[in-house]
Amino acid sequence: MRRLDGPEQIWFLPDGEKLSFPVALDIQSVAPGSREVDWRIDAHMTLQNRVPIMAALHITNPSGIDPAHMKAFFRWETPLDVVRILVPDLLRRGVDPFDYNYPTRGFPDAAIQSRHPLSALTDDFLREIADQYRAIGRGYSAKIAAEFGVSKRTAVSWVEKARKKGILGKTRPGKYGEDV
Repeated sequence: MRRLDGPEQIWFLPDGEKLSFPVALDIQSVAPGSREVDWRIDAHMTLQNRVPIMAALHITNPSGIDPAHMKAFFRWETPLDVVRILVPDLLRRGVDPFDYNYPTRGFPDAAIQSRHPLSALTDDFLREIADQYRAIGRGYSAKIAAEFGVSKRTAVSWVEKARKKGILGKTRPGKYGEDV
């Protein structure tokens, strides 16, 4: 990740950390057995309504861009996952996001697992998620995801884990709440 020229915008995170925008995230693939760059993606990020967005995406491949290969090996949301999920976690841990060796595979889970490793899913954490689920009702996944900086699917998986552990009661598919 690197800083870009342009008017400075500050992203204020809920825990008091902040990050200066605009920034770029450079992702590249090096051909096996060589040091030559196979393909390169340059994503420019800025703030819109105080939220990081991807403002530009440039893809370079000297031998041509294969859409099927890109579809299989590149998630278009990866730059956003890095900035919205992984960078805030790095800042909380006191790590400079501009001097960090980011994972090159496994997104979005690589970003999410960095912030919430499986071992962090304690019963206390799952009880907190269960309480929020009960309080919020329908639409809980979007609200919990926004609060913790994770995907809606991750928020749903936390509720599912709370059910499996008996913290939340069982329910029928497509139904909200708990069966009594």
